[in-house]
Amino acid sequence: VSVTDETQFVTVTGMTITKTTAANPMLVGFAGGCTSDNATDIIDFNIDVDGTDELGTSGLRFAQAIVSEGMDCSFAVLTSDLTAASHTVALQARNTSTFTATIVCTTTEPCTFWAMEVVD
Repeated sequence: VSVTDETQFVTVTGMTITKTTAANPMLVGFAGGCTSDNATDIIDFNIDVDGTDELGTSGLRFAQAIVSEGMDCSFAVLTSDLTAASHTVALQARNTSTFTATIVCTTTEPCTFWAMEVVD
């Protein structure tokens, strides 16, 4: 999935989950790689829950060090307490440079986006 010159977070294609929870937080994660065609590129990730960015306006940043070298962009986030209802959770990304960043999700290099309710 390519992310090119985005000034705002966009939902990554195929990375949306709808889950009904009690009044508890969710643990949400992404396991996968990313890469860029520029050595100084930064790709930002965020978790959107019902229209709210869980990681604020900056998100979680991954900085490319070597051109086109794959890096592990996996992370997990514990959301704030949610209401007892159905919730939509989406993986979002942006690349604030003019270069192309790629979230690597292929049959040979798979990725996973997941969400689970945390009952306390």
